[in-house]
This record gives sequence, structure tokens and C-alpha cells, in this order.
Amino acid sequence: MMQAMESSLHATIEPENKQRLNMWLLISKNRVASKEKKYTHLRKLMQPYLKDPLYQKIRMMVLRYFSRYSIEVDEEEAMLHFAFLLAFPILSEHDYHEYTLERDRRAPIATMDAYIVETIIIQYKFRRLPYMLERDMHYHLSHIHTKLYFFQGEMEIYDYEGMLAKEKQFTGRDLVTFAETLIAISTTKFGIKEVEDNSLLKLGLLKYISLLAIVTLKMTTILQVGIDLKMEAIFTETLNQLLILNMRHINGIHVEACQPGKVYDLILTNEQPAAKGDYGSARVYVLSEIMSSFDMKNIQTIVQQLTS
Repeated sequence: MMQAMESSLHATIEPENKQRLNMWLLISKNRVASKEKKYTHLRKLMQPYLKDPLYQKIRMMVLRYFSRYSIEVDEEEAMLHFAFLLAFPILSEHDYHEYTLERDRRAPIATMDAYIVETIIIQYKFRRLPYMLERDMHYHLSHIHTKLYFFQGEMEIYDYEGMLAKEKQFTGRDLVTFAETLIAISTTKFGIKEVEDNSLLKLGLLKYISLLAIVTLKMTTILQVGIDLKMEAIFTETLNQLLILNMRHINGIHVEACQPGKVYDLILTNEQPAAKGDYGSARVYVLSEIMSSFDMKNIQTIVQQLTS
């Protein structure tokens, strides 16, 4: 079945994903043998996907596979395989991207992917995202939204509370609040009724937070900070290194001694420049005292202003 799937989909499935797929196929084998199956809700959800090119390939493959063993299989089994392949990262990002070029962009999951990407762009006031980052976002969002659309729950293999606490610690409250807004949007649009302690929504929130963290980190502008101290070389070299070490805790900056011809966003110096354009368009901060806490606080404020 694994070989048939790779051949039919023209896809290469990585070893880790083959383990997931193997588990799913074992579940499928037992499900096919069961006589007490109801597919009413699944059929309703699948209506927009009956002509989907990926579904058509999976349908043909599943029906052919089980026919070898004289097992009567419902067409809904192919529907379940379709949902599984899109809900879990079985397909590589490249193979998934090839599928997106063919799928109906007006179908519920594709529509939701595009809406959430647009919401993120507007929230962070990005003019545009790098192509590969947006492609990466669609890949992860498709897994999140397919689970929300087709599934009723998700197995919690991680410590949810511990993961959430770590996410909040490293991403900040604003990002978590925005992730909560996104999960509210997707559940509302998919018509999902909120159930207390719903594992699907809890893990969906964690995944939104992680995705937002990826976007934030990749879109963060690294400020170039140059140090230009007017002192004897022996003092300059030592103090440059001390300043660089003292500023390591400030996120989003690269600090170095000024290099000739390089453009900087912020210049740190100990003397007022002789002329206004000495450092081009860079902002200039004149240190009141090397290594003072007063200056460190001012520099951190300037960095925040420049990156906001």
C-alpha cells in the first residue's frame, strides 16, 4: 500500500512519515472490516472535494488496493485517506505545493488558509511576505485547518500546559492573544461548536502560536549597529568588545566596530560628529559614559523605536 501510494501520488514519503502512514493503514485495515460505520457527516464535508485531483488519485488507488484481497470497501474509505494525508505532514512541502497548484482555491480549507495568511499580513502590517515564507505558512496552515475541518479531536502526545507556558514565555502575551483570535476565526468559519477541553482546539492554538513565532522571527529586521569610539587604539579595541558583550541581550541587532563603507542603522560614538552627514542616514547616539546603565537603557529604547 505504501509503494502504491508513492507511485500513484508521484511523491516521496520520508521514513518518519512512513511510520505515521503505516499506523494509519493498520487502522484502515481494521476499519474496513467493521460493519458498523456511519459516514453521513464525512460525506457532507467531502462535497467540495469530490472532484479534487488528489482525492481522485487516492480514490482510485484505495479501491484498486482493496480489490486485490476481495474486500468490499466503501468509497468513504478513500475520503478518510484524503483527510489523513492533508491533516498530517505525510506529503513533503514540495509535493504539497505541487498539489496546491491544482486544487480548487475556493474549497473550504484553501479559503481558510488564504484568509488566515491575509489576516496575519494585515495584523503585522507587512507589505508582502517572502515567497518561501508564505509557501511555508500555507503548508503548516493546511495541516491545522484540515484537522479542524475533518476531525473531532487530536491525541495529546505533548504536555499541553507545559508547551503553552513555554510558548508564552518566549513569544509574549500579544502573540498568544492574536493566536487565540485566529483559532476563534477558524472555528467560527468552520462552524465548530466549542466544547470544553477540546484537544483539537487546544493543540490548534499551540500550532498557531508556533506559526506566528516562525513568521515573527523570520520577518524581524536585524539592525546593524556600528561602534565608532574616538580613542587610542588599545582602549578602542577593548571597549568595543565590552560594549558588544554588554549588548548581547538586546534582540534583533548585530553589533560590531564600524567597518569602512558599510551602512549602519545606528552608530554609537563618544564624540559628537563634526558634520551631520558623517554617518550617512544612520541614527547617532553619543555615549555619556562608556558601559553606563543609563546609556544601555537609552540604546535599547532606540532599538525598539527603529524596529517598530
